[in-house]
Amino acid sequence: MKKLCIIIMVLIGVSSFAQQKENHRKLMKERAGMNMTAEEKAILKSKQLTLALDLTERQQEEFQKLYVDRAEDKVKRRKEMKEAVEDSKLKAEAFEKMNTRLDKEIAFQQSIQKILNKEQYMLWKDSQRAEKRNRMMAFKGHRKDFRSKNKNPK
Repeated sequence: MKKLCIIIMVLIGVSSFAQQKENHRKLMKERAGMNMTAEEKAILKSKQLTLALDLTERQQEEFQKLYVDRAEDKVKRRKEMKEAVEDSKLKAEAFEKMNTRLDKEIAFQQSIQKILNKEQYMLWKDSQRAEKRNRMMAFKGHRKDFRSKNKNPK
């Protein structure tokens, strides 16, 4: 009887921690700015780049326009992905979507080269590599959880 009570208490404790974790993730997303509009994100990003690269006002405005367009495009792509998953068109259109995304990235990079001088562009490129590395490292710890949650039955 004693063992049964201890087991029940442990199970209740574990389940309460699991529920708190979901709420914690939700709060972290809200703090991280997931609920910001495309314009707000673009303003913040252009100001960060202004501090990092010593941009002029003209360059800052051009960056802001680029990032607004990019953020709106991301929102549009997310909606399309959700619809594609629901309609199970994902595999059929994967190459086409990847190709258009890469074309947009190339165009984005070329427009940034036009805005920045060579020194600023090299700093920007280095910061992009660092951001990518940080995202990969942040995801690396969660990869096991992600795989177990999204297993496809074979």
